[in-house]
Amino acid sequence: MIEVVSQVGATVGAFIIVISLIGILFLTPFQRRWMYYIYSPIMLLNFAIMIALGLYINAMGDIGGNLIQDYCDDRFERWTKLNLGKFPANLDKHYSDLEKNLLCSKTCQCPKINFNLWTTSKLTSNINNIQVDYNSKYFTGNQQNVLYCLNDYAKNNQYFDYDVINYLTYIEGNHDCAGICQPIYFYTFTDIQAGPPTQSCRTFIQDDFMGSEGVFRRYSLIYFVAGAFVFMAWFFSFGICFRTEQKSRTRVEINK
Repeated sequence: MIEVVSQVGATVGAFIIVISLIGILFLTPFQRRWMYYIYSPIMLLNFAIMIALGLYINAMGDIGGNLIQDYCDDRFERWTKLNLGKFPANLDKHYSDLEKNLLCSKTCQCPKINFNLWTTSKLTSNINNIQVDYNSKYFTGNQQNVLYCLNDYAKNNQYFDYDVINYLTYIEGNHDCAGICQPIYFYTFTDIQAGPPTQSCRTFIQDDFMGSEGVFRRYSLIYFVAGAFVFMAWFFSFGICFRTEQKSRTRVEINK
């Protein structure tokens, strides 16, 4: 979605440049008509579009953060009938399916790990469940994560959204987390030998959507700034045109 909005913004920006160049080429013979009837309405419309896109991206970030929060807090009923409601479940499904069924499986064997790290972790209080999960996996290979095993697994099972996988890889690698709502047993996209994950990625995903440093806030700020520049360009152009027109009138009156 954000890629589509970015393309719209880029198109609007290119359109502004073209209109400005046309205005420069025809400024002298058609200055007043161009400024009043073509340039000004188009620039003000572009300003409104830029601000609207910024507000839209900002709202999408808030919705994405709320989706994750409601999904993890079991308050997801209001989202189930919307396509947006599939987003957090899709993230969770990718994580849980790959961690349980592909990571350290027979076709994606992991290197040997220090199981004592899991038995001494405060988050693995139910040792029996951890042991069962451990015994169902293979630790005689060299795959530290699932990334090199995805193609064969996808052919035999189901299609994966690689944009989602890239995003989860980014979140796990940059924030030392694993799992959406709760920490899972193993790091899935980075390095299983790092030990048991100590935190889920829920907070970091929400910050990415709603936080001041998140991608949605950065994109919305870009559009707000672009809108401000468009408005200033129109304002100063209009002022220069009006001032030039006033000077011309003054010269005519003096010559009289």
